[in-house]
This record gives sequence, structure tokens and C-alpha cells, in this order.
Amino acid sequence: MSTDQEVTKWIEEVDAAARMIGPRFGRRDLRCHAECYLRGLISRIERKNGWQLAEELGQKTPTNLQHFVARSRWSADEVRDDRRQYVVEHLGSKDGVLIVDETGF
Repeated sequence: MSTDQEVTKWIEEVDAAARMIGPRFGRRDLRCHAECYLRGLISRIERKNGWQLAEELGQKTPTNLQHFVARSRWSADEVRDDRRQYVVEHLGSKDGVLIVDETGF
């Protein structure tokens, strides 16, 4: 079980991640949607579809998140680069290797 200190640290890290990528979104509402989407993606819910993300985030419908992902203008490559830099700074080592398995196994 996690301690209150650990949870507080995790919240601070998510806030820092949201601030890091925030400048990639030109409008305040897009920055808010990006932060919500980030929080939803790292939440404990098993399925990460629009309805379940919206429910987890306390939203009545997934419309805002769906619009953010599908239609808003932002560069996924730039956000990826920001997140990569974060990972290198916090987890990197000269002989380290990061392997991401997207298969769910």
C-alpha cells in the first residue's frame, strides 16, 4: 500500500509533467484537456476508452476528451520529445535500456 507521502509525490510528478507539456497547447482549455487526458491514461482503470476515461475524470461524457484527441491542433511529436526528455532526466543511465511492451502481456 502506498503512503500519503508517496501519493503526494506522484501527484506532484503528474503536475510537473502537465506543466512540461503545457506550452505545446496554445490555449488554456487545451492545456486543461491535456492534463486530464494524462491523468486518465495513468489512472488505475483497466480500459482506457473515452467513456471510462471521462467517468474516471468526473466528466459526464467523453466529448471533450474525444475532441481534444481527435480534432485539436497540437504536435504529438513535440509532446513525445518533452516526455522523452523527462524520462531521460529521471530514469536515464549511460548503460540503461527502456523497453515498452504495448501488447499488454
